[in-house]
Amino acid sequence: MILDTMQREAIEAYSKVTGSNYSGDDPLYEALTKTVIPKYGFFVSRLTDIHPLQEEIKLMHKIYVEGAMLQLESFKIVKEAIEKQDVNLVTKANIKLSQGREKIEEWRNRMNALK
Repeated sequence: MILDTMQREAIEAYSKVTGSNYSGDDPLYEALTKTVIPKYGFFVSRLTDIHPLQEEIKLMHKIYVEGAMLQLESFKIVKEAIEKQDVNLVTKANIKLSQGREKIEEWRNRMNALK
């Protein structure tokens, strides 16, 4: 599915330039600008176009969308932090990224419970 691919490519591009793979602001900024934000933004915009009919699935989808939006916001804040050289923005971005991951994990757990 194209959405899975877009999300995976964006997350992989981010992982390649963060954490133990971090080698400086320039590679991170380039990845955010050229790959991460555009691909993840496309993923989020398509995700929000999905409107499940079943109430339980609708609630789960809402959780997933919230998590994805938090992650996208986090990527944008990291980009801004690099532009402004503001460490406080990095902290804010990390909090949003963590919140997004928690929401997506909640969605994943609910999906697994349906199986």
